[in-house]
Amino acid sequence: MNLPLLAAVAAPIFIAASISAAKLAGNLIDPFVVAGAAPLVSVPFIFAWTRIRGIPYDGRVLFREHKRELFQLLVSRCVVGQILIVSGFILTTAARAVLLLRLEPLFVLLWGVVLKGERPGRKKIGLTLLLIWGAYLVVAPHAGHIELTRGDVLIVLALLLLSYSYIPTKKIMSSCEPVSLSLLTNFCAGIAILLPIAILSPERFMNISLQGLGYLLAYSLLLFVFGMILYFYAFRGLAPWLIASFLSLEVVVGLLLAHLLFGENPTTYQYVGAAIMVLGTIASARESASTTSR
Repeated sequence: MNLPLLAAVAAPIFIAASISAAKLAGNLIDPFVVAGAAPLVSVPFIFAWTRIRGIPYDGRVLFREHKRELFQLLVSRCVVGQILIVSGFILTTAARAVLLLRLEPLFVLLWGVVLKGERPGRKKIGLTLLLIWGAYLVVAPHAGHIELTRGDVLIVLALLLLSYSYIPTKKIMSSCEPVSLSLLTNFCAGIAILLPIAILSPERFMNISLQGLGYLLAYSLLLFVFGMILYFYAFRGLAPWLIASFLSLEVVVGLLLAHLLFGENPTTYQYVGAAIMVLGTIASARESASTTSR
């Protein structure tokens, strides 16, 4: 049984559900508090899992062998990327958020060109343009008229950083347990985000309702306990481009939840854009696979 492959398939289901939970939490709690508290809340759950399963903690290995990659991952995905993505989820619709996440393979490709000197062929360039076209239809839902929101912009900026994090994550996962990486990054990210808020703007923690805490807990469990551990585990046996491609499954779950929880009904243009982006992502994965196997 290919466990990394199963992890890559399951991860986007939890990640898509976490988008709706983050949006619900952000409507009741300050977005910066949500961004910092969610990873921190996950720490005792992950720690308990390591004790129950007898999973060794690789913290020393992480610091000794991957200090630079760990710092890059914390900044790009766990702190700055986390703040941007949560803020983006709150400031746009759930449907647009889950569809815009399909741009991640595009940024993975761009980072490969810029940092690794990769030279994409004509097919890859064509598929990249297809993803951009699909994204255009998502943010232009009415006869091609662009309706870009601040949330859309924040999500795209977040994806730029999140896609970069694939590079250090792949290196780290070559010698570390995914649970250990989640435990360490979630703790560090939570402290890094919440400590400045507690010092400079403590009023952001005031008047948090039980309902808001419930949504925060759901977001934490869905993304940081289940989604991210599965995501990290996938790196143990799969290439970054393939993991990014499997995240297309977010679209199916995300659109369903957007309709059920928020009453959102994407337009025909957005459905066409979603189909183009999913097909483009799958085609990109197949093209990358054929290129890698040569």
